[in-house]
Amino acid sequence: MRKTSAAIALALVGLTLTMAPMAFGGISSYDALNRTFHYSKSACYHDKRCKAYAASECQHHNHGVSCWAWNYMRTNHKYTCKSLVFWTKTRRQFLTGWKCDFNGWGWGPGVR
Repeated sequence: MRKTSAAIALALVGLTLTMAPMAFGGISSYDALNRTFHYSKSACYHDKRCKAYAASECQHHNHGVSCWAWNYMRTNHKYTCKSLVFWTKTRRQFLTGWKCDFNGWGWGPGVR
C-alpha cells in the first residue's frame, strides 16, 4: 500500500512539473515562437523595405512567453530590426518597439 501511494504521489508531482509551463500563461514556447514568426511576417509584408523575417529566443515567464521578432530591411545598407513580444493564451503585448540599429544582416537568427 505504501509503495502504491508513493508511486501515485511521484506521478502527480511529475505531471505537475510537466504541466507548469502551460499553466501560467496557457501557451507553450512552440506556440509563442510560431505566433511571433507570423507577427514578424505580417510586419514585414507591410513594410516595402523589409526583405526577410524570423523569430527566436522564446523564454517562459510567470504569466506567458516572450520571444524576439526579427525583420531584415534593405535601404542603402542592409540592417536588422528586432522587437520583443510577450504572449499569453489570449493576448499579445509589445515589450519593446522595433529597434533597427543593427548594421548588416549578420544579427539575429537564420532567415526563414
